[in-house]
Amino acid sequence: MKEAQLSLFFLPFFHHFCPMMNQLQSRQWAMFVLLIGIAAISRALPHPPNFTPIGGMALFAGAVMPHLAVALLLPLASLIIGDYLFLGGGYEGSWVVYLSFAMITLFGRLGLKHFNQPLRIFGSALLASLFFFITTNLAVWYGSNFYTQDFAGLTTCYTMALPFFGNSIAGDVFFSAFFFASWKWIARPNNQSVTNQVV
Repeated sequence: MKEAQLSLFFLPFFHHFCPMMNQLQSRQWAMFVLLIGIAAISRALPHPPNFTPIGGMALFAGAVMPHLAVALLLPLASLIIGDYLFLGGGYEGSWVVYLSFAMITLFGRLGLKHFNQPLRIFGSALLASLFFFITTNLAVWYGSNFYTQDFAGLTTCYTMALPFFGNSIAGDVFFSAFFFASWKWIARPNNQSVTNQVV
């Protein structure tokens, strides 16, 4: 129910900002479609748990897309479409995942407007992985029948999730580097920084 309510909440928000989509340049549209395609295909292909392009996509979209609504749409649409295509719909707690990636998009917006420094991208990817790890596992622990609702139970929950944390870091770092490098290559003929388009 929460997942359906969250999806319905975002629909009028993006519908209101749909005219902004018409303002995207051809290269931005190409990257927009490419990112959603990569995210969709990645859900169907075998991959290590948590090694996905969504975190890198969220950081990239927040930094590059000229409108915040469009930037938020990229990871959220990819998640929702993938959940319904491959999982038959939202799952318990998926709303926490959606909100976490929305926040990561804001991280990209605030911290990566000028993304010519690889170390800044690397650091942002690490921060995104850590934030996702903390928020989603906190949600798993809270109200869980599997973990005791005390500090010991919380510690156990995070300890059990550590093997997946490494995959999250690897995925976020790899795909962040891939998306930002690809965009810089695509924008190369203009000989100007695409970050000047960010508002």
